[in-house]
Amino acid sequence: MTFATLHKPEEYRCTLVSILKKAGIRTVWLSAQGERCSTDSLLFHGADRVLYSPTDTCDDALAEMLPQALAGWERSPVVILLHLNGSHSDYSRRYPKQQQRFTDLPPEPAHLSAEEIESVNHYDNSIAFTDSILKKLIGFLETTERPSFLLYFSDHGEAPARNGRNNIRNPKVTAPIFYEVPFWVWASRQYHAIRPGFAENARGNRDKPMQLDRGGIYALCDIAGIRYRNFPEEANIFSASFRSQPIYFLGTVFSASSIPAEDVKLPVVFSSSPDYIIPRRNTDGTLAHAPRR
Repeated sequence: MTFATLHKPEEYRCTLVSILKKAGIRTVWLSAQGERCSTDSLLFHGADRVLYSPTDTCDDALAEMLPQALAGWERSPVVILLHLNGSHSDYSRRYPKQQQRFTDLPPEPAHLSAEEIESVNHYDNSIAFTDSILKKLIGFLETTERPSFLLYFSDHGEAPARNGRNNIRNPKVTAPIFYEVPFWVWASRQYHAIRPGFAENARGNRDKPMQLDRGGIYALCDIAGIRYRNFPEEANIFSASFRSQPIYFLGTVFSASSIPAEDVKLPVVFSSSPDYIIPRRNTDGTLAHAPRR
């Protein structure tokens, strides 16, 4: 959301919101985490609209607020930044009980306690609920019949078997499950029509590692149609010129070639609504033998 990185935190420069506004794009910050979230004040500063979902509601309340977020700007370029609760612990509070899907044993139950099995199921239910919200968002964008996109990514992972207790804020946590995050984009047919090479470029880079703190801001600018002098195409995963850089992990540097392709989180490009599959992950962060649908 800014130009600051793990190794160069002083290179803040400006936020994505300020870049969008400079380009003449309306901005909306739509958050489920409320004003209690300290990072919000930094990230949404200067947004044209700042909206919060009602307290103690699930993330689907944000989808219902999209017409309000766009009101009066039907013919203007708009970027809506949605800040979900997602799958933060307590996982049982992240989805409506009537949408509970998983109550059975997860794929790796042998070494889990009853409490951990319950936590994993709550976590997977929250993931399934997030999938349903993303599907609603895509459906809404399709009804606008405008060039539009949905870019989704997480800021960190979780360890569901421990109900988040060993979370990303623990400096001793080193498991990949905390750092490898989903990153995918959907674009409308109208968007593909005005950017015919976008999907090809993104698919061409899907096996190349990217670290969000260094490449995320450029991907966000690109997908919004923004370029500026000396724009670093080599850092933009949606560019044909993208080049992978070493991945930093708690002070350890991994070369791009040393990371197995299956461990890299990729930009998955959809031209129509995707088939939502919820992959189950083992507690060590590896994919389970089969997804739960």
